[in-house]
Amino acid sequence: AHTTPCFHPKGWFAEAATYFDAKNAIYGLKCEVAVTAHFPYFCTHVSSCHVPGATHDFELFKRGYFNYLDYLLKLPTERVRLPGDAQSRHWALLCDLGYIGPEGVSPDVRRICPVKEAMTHQDITYNLTHSRFRIHIERFFGRLLGLFTVLR
Repeated sequence: AHTTPCFHPKGWFAEAATYFDAKNAIYGLKCEVAVTAHFPYFCTHVSSCHVPGATHDFELFKRGYFNYLDYLLKLPTERVRLPGDAQSRHWALLCDLGYIGPEGVSPDVRRICPVKEAMTHQDITYNLTHSRFRIHIERFFGRLLGLFTVLR
C-alpha cells in the first residue's frame, strides 16, 4: 500500500483524522501498488486512490483483492515451472506486515507475509529470505518518489 500525501484537510479534527496515515505520519490518500518480484520490477497494477490514509493495508486488500485474480492466474506453461507449486492456479502475493490476517477473506489469493515478532531461528531466517525479495519492491517506491515530485 502507498499513501499519496495531501494537504491537511480543513474542518473538525475527527473529520481530518480519517486522512492521517499514522505509519508514515502524513495526511493522504491510500492505494495499492503491485510490482513484479523479478527483474525488471515493473508496476503492474495501481488501485484507485479514494481511500483515506487511516485505512489499514489489510482492510484495503480485503476490499479489492478480486482485482488481482486475473493478473495472478498462471498460464499452462507457468504451472510446470515450479513443480512444488503446480497444484495452485494462481501466483502468490509477496506482502509486508500490513497484510497479515485471516486466510479465508481472500479466496484464491495466496499471501506470503513475514512472521510478526519472529522469535525462533526458523522464523528469523524466513523473514530474512522474505526481505531479500521485498527490497526490490521497496526500492521501486523510492525510485517512484524520486522521479515524480508530485508523489512526495
